[in-house]
Amino acid sequence: MRNQHSEKDDVKYFVLNTVMTEIFLHLSKLICPPVLFEKVLEFLEDSLLGKVCNDTLCGKAVWEKHLISLLPFVPKLVSQVAVAWKSRLLQAFSEAFKDCNPVSPLKLACISVLEELLVPIMWIRELPVLLILLDDKNPYYSQVVLHLLLRLGQRALVNSSFAWEYDNMQLSLQEFFGISQDDGPDLEQYVLFRIIEVLNSAYKSGHIQIVDHISFLITLLSRFRVFPENIVPVRESDVNISNRGTFKSLSRIVCSCLSQMGDNTLVLQMLKKIILDQMSQNPPLDNICAMLRMLITLDSKTTIISQRAFISLGNSQAQ
Repeated sequence: MRNQHSEKDDVKYFVLNTVMTEIFLHLSKLICPPVLFEKVLEFLEDSLLGKVCNDTLCGKAVWEKHLISLLPFVPKLVSQVAVAWKSRLLQAFSEAFKDCNPVSPLKLACISVLEELLVPIMWIRELPVLLILLDDKNPYYSQVVLHLLLRLGQRALVNSSFAWEYDNMQLSLQEFFGISQDDGPDLEQYVLFRIIEVLNSAYKSGHIQIVDHISFLITLLSRFRVFPENIVPVRESDVNISNRGTFKSLSRIVCSCLSQMGDNTLVLQMLKKIILDQMSQNPPLDNICAMLRMLITLDSKTTIISQRAFISLGNSQAQ
């Protein structure tokens, strides 16, 4: 595998070597001479690092096109080769993944390989950056990255270094999911409702404790900020000039989730004190109404919520 040639020769030899390497890797189970295998690994490493083709526009296009055909072999090789070569291939792959265009077929091919590798290396930190670069202009590519993130989360072992890396990545995803407002990030309505749906499914599957899920739902209703605030009286037309419509839908979804948790009396006993504590902090009127709705949804018997609780609530609102 030669290294020094004219521009056209570089491209020709790279294409030829790529085809030969692909054939060899397909037949490696039958024929695997150690010396030749070492040469193949060296060529694959150089290909990933972009060392085997010139930097002209034509050369780069050929490099990306033919490198894609070699990428599917990377996960298997990483699992088979010695530790030293494993490290070299992963490093070379990371460089290729990081350096290629965010919306190129090569980037997409790299993402597919990442799902098979599932190795806790530096590329996991590149995924939020990639999502932000893609923004909403490339929904298919964004969907592929999000699917990969989902698969990573599903396979991350509890208390592992990979799980720690995955958890630390969550904050950097905020910019992709949120829209900057004067008073902080505000999720798109669809994204917000989809998050609730996913978490509720996770709770039903036993992956989230009931206390944590209830706390999440209460936090949603107590911290959501309707703008403009405290319109009195509330008119139906207000939903067209603010996010009040979103909040009404959110309240309905949260109440539905709570009513499906089991015995309403027990659920109410778990969240009553938390809700009353939240309401005693004098939140905006919309939030108070939403939290009252939570109580009423679960309070099928008028004796469940004590008279003392209502007196306490009334006193806090009179202040």
